[in-house]
This record gives sequence, structure tokens and C-alpha cells, in this order.
Amino acid sequence: MCLQHPPPPVVVTLQEVTLQEVTLQEVTLQEVTLQEVTLQEVTLQEVTLQEVTLQEVTLQEVTLQEVTLQEVTLLEVTLQEVTLQEVTLQEVTLQEVTLQEVTLHEVTLQEVTLQEVTLQKVTLQEAMLQEVTLQEVTLQEVTLQEVTLQEVTLQEVTLQEVMLQEVTLQEVTLQEVTLQEVTLQEVTLQEVTLQEVTLQEVTLQEATLQEVTLQEVTLQEVTLQEVTLQEATLQEVTLQEVTLQEVTLQEATLQEVTLQVTLQEVTLQEVTLQEVTLHEVTLQEVTLQVTLQEVTLQEVTLQEVTLQEVTLQEVTLQEVTLQEVTLLEVTLQEVTLQEVTLQEVTLQEVTLQEVTLQEVTLQEVTLQEVTLQEVTLQEVTLQEVTLQEVTLQEVTLQEVTLQEVTLQEVTLQEVTLQEVTLQEVTLQEVTLQEVTLQEVTLQEVTGK
Repeated sequence: MCLQHPPPPVVVTLQEVTLQEVTLQEVTLQEVTLQEVTLQEVTLQEVTLQEVTLQEVTLQEVTLQEVTLQEVTLLEVTLQEVTLQEVTLQEVTLQEVTLQEVTLHEVTLQEVTLQEVTLQKVTLQEAMLQEVTLQEVTLQEVTLQEVTLQEVTLQEVTLQEVMLQEVTLQEVTLQEVTLQEVTLQEVTLQEVTLQEVTLQEVTLQEATLQEVTLQEVTLQEVTLQEVTLQEATLQEVTLQEVTLQEVTLQEATLQEVTLQVTLQEVTLQEVTLQEVTLHEVTLQEVTLQVTLQEVTLQEVTLQEVTLQEVTLQEVTLQEVTLQEVTLLEVTLQEVTLQEVTLQEVTLQEVTLQEVTLQEVTLQEVTLQEVTLQEVTLQEVTLQEVTLQEVTLQEVTLQEVTLQEVTLQEVTLQEVTLQEVTLQEVTLQEVTLQEVTLQEVTLQEVTGK
């Protein structure tokens, strides 16, 4: 009786070989070297490649189905019109590889390194990338659909005209990455760090960022639509020509951030802005439920903005214009306003405490149920201003001009007026208690 032993694994070297219209089924290649090989119209089904080296290999119109690549090195390989279906790449190194018009379906990449790789017109569908490193990689016209990236590092990577749809990034680090003309749709970023990243002409739609850190990131011509930032940290971030639409920031920290931004229909909730500079920023139809601490606003325009339950502490406003702005339940504490213009502004249930107003112009402003406590107004002009049910307590007005001002049901307690001019002023049901008038001019004043 003769016993049949299984055939030994193939240990082969192929050099300058061409395979055309070949089918490999249930084949195992072990310790194989392919050098200057061309595969054309080849089908690999249930094939295992172990410790294989491919050097200067061209794959054209090749289909790989249920293929396992383990400890494989691809060096100067070109893949053109290749389909990979249910393929597993484990401990694979790709160096100077070009993928053109390649489709990857249900692919798993584990402990894979891509170095100096170019992906052009590549589609990844239902792919899992785990512990993958991309270094000096260029992605052009690449589509990622239902892809999960876990513990992935992108270094010196360029993404151009890339579409990410239903993609999840978890514990991903992006370092020196450039995204240009990239669209992210239904993307979730969790525990992601972006360092020295540039986003240019990028659109984020229905994206969720959770526990995300942005450090030294530049966003230019970026559109964020229906984006949620939760427990996000922005440090040394520059936003230029950025549009935020239906964006929610929750428990976000902005530190040393420069915004040159347009905010439209944006909701900020439980957001802390610390050492933030807003420069040439336009806020339109924005609701802020925010705490601002040590914030400087310079050359900022607020138009049709509602501030509700907002606390401003140690804030400096310089050359700021507020037009058609509503402040509701707002607290200003240790705030300095310098060269600020308020036009058609409504303040309702607002508390100003230890506030300094210097060179401020109020035009067509309505103050209703407002309390001013320990406030100093210096070189302030009020024109066509209505104060209704306002209480001024321990307030100092110095070099102030009131023109066409109406005070109705106003209480002044321990108020000092110094070098104040009242012209065409109407006082109705006004109470003055412990008020000091020094060098005050009353002209065409009506008291009732």
C-alpha cells in the first residue's frame, strides 16, 4: 500500500514571464518571487500568497476573489482595472505601487504599510483598515463607501477629489495631510487627531466629530453642513473663508483660534472660547448659547443674530458692529467695548456688571428690562435710544451725549453724570435717587 503525501508548497522564481487568460483556483504560493511579470485577464480564486515578493509586476484586468496575502511585498507594481473581492491583506508592504481604476470590495487591510503609493480612480467598498500606515500616498478621484479606519496613521498624504461616504475613523492620526476638493458625507470621526493638516475646498456633510483634536490645522474655503462637534479641541487652528451651516458645537474648546468665517444657521451649545480671536467674521441667523472667556472680537459684524443665555467674561470688543441683534438673558461681566456700534439692537433681560463702554455709539437701540450695575460709560453717544423699565445702579456717565432719547419707567440709583449733554430727551416715570449731576446740559428736555 502506497501512501500519498500532499504536494510540497511551491517555491518558485518567475522572471520576465507573461500569464494571459489564466485561472488559479485553490492554489498556495509560498516563498515565490515574481520579477518583471505581466498578468493579463487572470483570475485568482481562493488563492493564498505567503512570503511572496512582486517586483516590477503589471496586473491588467485581473480578478482576485477570496485571496489571502500574508507577508507579501509589492515593489514597483502597477494594478490597472483590477477587482479585489473578499481579499485579506495581512503584514503587506506596498512601495512605489500605482493602483488605477481598481475596485476593492469587502477587503480587510491589517498591519499594512503603503509608501509612495498612488491611488487613482479607486473604489473601496465595505473595507476595514486596521493598524495601517500611509506614508507619502496620493489619493486622486478615490471613493470610500462604508469604510472603517481603526488605528490608522496618515503621514504626508494628499487627498484630491476624494469622496468619503458612511466612513468611520476611530483612533486615527493625520499628520502633514492635505485634503483638496474632498467631500465627506455621513462621516464619523472618533478620537481623531489632526496635526499640521490643511483642508482646502473641503465639504463636510452630516459629519459627527467626537473627542477630536485639531492642532495647527488650516481650513480654507471649507463648508460644514449639518456637522456636530462634541468634546472637540481646536488649538492654533485657522479658519479662512469657511461656511458653517446647521453646525452644532457641544462641549467644544477653542484655544488660540483665528476665525475669518461666515456662520449661517449655526447653534453653539456649551461651547467655551478661550484666547480666541475673531477677525472679519460675519454671523447671520446664528444662535449662541455660549461662554466667552478672555476673547477678543475685532472687526466683527453680527447681523440678525440671537444671543440667548450667553455669558461674556473678560471679553474685549473692538471695532464691532451689531446690526439687528437680539440679546436675551445675556450676562456681561468685566467686558470692555471700544469703538463699538450698535444699530437696531434689542437687549431684553440683560445684566451688565463691571462693564466699560468707551467710544461706543448706540443708534436706534431698545433696552427693555435691562440692569446696569457698576457700569462706566465714557465718551458714549446714544442717538434715538429707548430705555424701558431699565435700572441703573452705581453707574458713571462721563462725557456722554444723549440725543432723542426716551427714558420710561427708569430708575437711577447712585448714578453720577459728568459732562453729560441731554438733547430732545423725554423722561417719563423716572426715579432719581442719590444722583450726582456735574457739568450737565439739558436742552429741549421733557419731564413727565
